[in-house]
Formats: sequence, C-alpha cells, structure tokens
Amino acid sequence: VEASSQARRIEGQMLKFEGLVNVVAALAIEEGAVGSGEPTWSPAFAARETAPGDAVLHAPADKYGPGLVSSHTPVFVAAGGLDPASVAGPAAALLGPARRHLPRVLQRSHDERRATVSEAIGRRTILDVEIPARRAWLWHPAGFLVALPGQEWPVDPSIAAALEAGRGSEAPLWLPPQRDVTGHPVLTVTVAVPRDEGPPGVAGVDLSVAWFAGNLLPEVWKDRGARGFLLDAKGAVIAASDGTAAGAVPFPDLPAAFAEHRTGELGAGDDVVLAHPLSTSGWWSVIV
Repeated sequence: VEASSQARRIEGQMLKFEGLVNVVAALAIEEGAVGSGEPTWSPAFAARETAPGDAVLHAPADKYGPGLVSSHTPVFVAAGGLDPASVAGPAAALLGPARRHLPRVLQRSHDERRATVSEAIGRRTILDVEIPARRAWLWHPAGFLVALPGQEWPVDPSIAAALEAGRGSEAPLWLPPQRDVTGHPVLTVTVAVPRDEGPPGVAGVDLSVAWFAGNLLPEVWKDRGARGFLLDAKGAVIAASDGTAAGAVPFPDLPAAFAEHRTGELGAGDDVVLAHPLSTSGWWSVIV
C-alpha cells in the first residue's frame, strides 16, 4: 500500500511538472510588442562588462557551474551561424513574457507558493536551492532559444535532441536522462508549441535526476535498506536511489512483467520487488 502511495506521489509531481511545461509553452501566446527592452544574448554572459546587472559569479562547484548566472534575466541563444540581429524582433517580443513567467516556473517546481515570493527569495531558490527544475526554455522556430537561468550557452541549441522529440509531441512528453548544457543529468519534459504558420516551437523544462533519485522512496523507508528506482518499460534505469547508472537493467525479469501489466509484489527470494506504473510517462516506480 505504501509503495502504491509513493508511486502516486511521484506521478502527482510529474503531472505538476507537465503543467509547468505548458506554462512555458504559453509564452508564445503572450508574445508582446517590441519595446520591452533588449534581449540578452548568450555571449553577453561571458564578461562582467556585458552581463546583466543581476548576474552573479558562480564557482565550478556551484549549482550551475562556473561563470555568470542570472535568476531573473533570461538568456537568448541563436542557432549556430544565425546572426541574432536577424531575429531581434521576435526575440524582443518574447522578452517580457519570459521575464514574467520563467522565474515562477522554476520556483513553482519547488513550491507552488514560491510564485509570489520576493525577487530576493526567488533568486536564492533558483540559484542555490536544489529544486526539481534546473532550467525552463522555449525554442522559437525563427531560430533561437530563450531560457532561464541566464548564463553563457556553449552549444548550438538547434541540435538538441529534445527539439526533435518535442516538435512531434502534442501532449507533454518525458525524455530519458541526458546531460544539460552545464553537464548535469536531467529529465526533460517537452511539448510542441503550434503556430498559425510554419513549424512549431518547442517548450521544455529540465528536471534534476538527482532530485528524482532522492524522492523515489517513502521517507520512513530510506534508512531501512530499501532501494527506489524509476524504470522505463524495458526495465532500464531512469533514476535510482542507490546510484545505479542510468540505462542499466538491474532486474532482467521486470520488462516481461511490465508488458503483462503486472503490478504490486513481483519479487522472489530475498528481494521483494514492488512495482507500480506511472501512466503519464509510461515509466514505473519500483521499490526493492
């Protein structure tokens, strides 16, 4: 019963995160008139002289790695080879909505009440606290990405695997673990953003794998030798409380049980394996 309840808690969190990626997608609906300020493009974060005034310098061991990072000024990143000046109009139109909503998306991933906190508390929440969401972003089909936190972006955003998957997803889609722009393992929930003309945009929220790993077990079981796993339908690890590597298949017999939709106690021998499906993602909550 407790394992089933834990699966429902995990799914409830995932449904909340799906709601947040829909908030990001709605930025495109709120595109405003040019004149709400100048977008801050990725190269500006390379030096204090060009970075936004609220950017703070992070050390290598800090949450977002070394460099200047802003909790409330989004970064705009042009596709490789694209001159930012050629997309200045649509970028400026997204600046206001991105400033209003992206900080709240990150804060709400931690606590729904954080959407209305002061900027000082919001800044600490985003930059220093290990909250579920590491990043919220929106790809505009004109050829640029807007994301928060703001920081220098070392890679071409147009080749990200999440874009190709997201373009075809009418409903929020969960992607397997990957490395984010700063090298941290994340789970991305993404969705297409339809437009009246042309290809769709893509919205995404990158969520910390470490946060998921720390929330796979009921609190009272964490010191009792239990292990928690988030597995895909093939039994591969998405996240694990014991540090098992992503992609490993620690229980080879489980995929057959998953295919037959067997739930509850599946184990034999010394291990008791308790498995429950998560309908939003097609993944499974497994406690051993």
